[in-house]
Amino acid sequence: MGTEPKQPLWSRNFIFICLIGLLVSVGMQVLNSTMTLYADSLGASATFSGVMGTLFAIFAGLFRMISGRVSDVRGRRVTMMVGAVIFSISLLAFGAFAVLPALLVFRSTQAIGFSSISTASAAAAADVTPRKRLGEGLGFFSLGQSLSMAIGPAFGLAFAGRGEFKTLYFITAGLVAVCFLIALSLNYEKKMTRTRPDIAEAKDKPDDLKQRGIWTFLDRNALPASLTYMLVCLASGGIVTFLPLYAKGKDFTHISIFFLLQAAAMFLTRLLAGRIFDRKGPLLVLIPALCCSSIAFAMILLAQNEVIFLLAGFFYGIGFGTLQPVYNALAMQQAPFYRRGAASATFNLSVDLGIGAGAAIWGIIIDQSGFSPMFIGSIGLMLLTALASVVLFSKVKQK
Repeated sequence: MGTEPKQPLWSRNFIFICLIGLLVSVGMQVLNSTMTLYADSLGASATFSGVMGTLFAIFAGLFRMISGRVSDVRGRRVTMMVGAVIFSISLLAFGAFAVLPALLVFRSTQAIGFSSISTASAAAAADVTPRKRLGEGLGFFSLGQSLSMAIGPAFGLAFAGRGEFKTLYFITAGLVAVCFLIALSLNYEKKMTRTRPDIAEAKDKPDDLKQRGIWTFLDRNALPASLTYMLVCLASGGIVTFLPLYAKGKDFTHISIFFLLQAAAMFLTRLLAGRIFDRKGPLLVLIPALCCSSIAFAMILLAQNEVIFLLAGFFYGIGFGTLQPVYNALAMQQAPFYRRGAASATFNLSVDLGIGAGAAIWGIIIDQSGFSPMFIGSIGLMLLTALASVVLFSKVKQK
């Protein structure tokens, strides 16, 4: 038998799937960066914005598990197409019906569409990536998230600053609708079982016979990393939801630069973090990243001028840009191939629940005591995460 030829990474399907991931992430970042400002313009409190975030997390978490299972049974292509339709329609409704109770309904619907398309596209990216280049391929796929953190907030806040929320959400709905057309053109799934023996092996596993109840959708081995990263997301939920309001109250007018610097830092760290993790193990990456995140929270809290505030965005990007892929790798590391979907669902559920719970908790605290307790509490969460990481992952060896 001859040696296996090196397979190309940048296939037509891989490029299209990365584009889907980028577009849906841009749509999500547009919403995240403008949602509280939109609600505030309609007279909503911070608590109301927090409730919107919590509803999104609940529905996204539930349907992320379901969509992962559906994409395994019915196919990634169909799941992405359905998710794109739901997400696009909910964006149109979000802009068309400027009534606070309706926003709660549409925000929940957005969670269903977003979780479906994002979960299926991540699985599709793994499908079309050559086995020996899986880390490299998924690394490039995740860079779309970093780019979206620069594009989405800058685009969204440009319209929000002029109060043009309806136009903004209509345009964003059009961008997400493009995902439907791209997914429609994907054609790899029918060939996959013949060309990928590992996929065929996964289909033969009696998974349903081995798992019961919720563990049909989730993976126990992914829990330590997922629950630890949930602590990070509790802190991140405040930044995602309330940073625009905080900047507005401080008369900082260039918040889009904060997100641009954050995205630049995340882009750079995601190119390097996985390589360091593979060679040196997790703690050498996690502890410095948690320190950078703590520094960012302190800088935002203590910033007396906009330069310090914007510089905090770079530190925040270094920290969170490193933490997400490393904890994700730890969650996936112990899962067999045919359970990677469940491991991915477990990890992403922790993200959704952490950010959603953070939005609700910090919203109540902000209404009662202002923003300072949120940033101080977030620093405390970083310290707790560092302690948990040392306890849980100090014996993890690089491969």
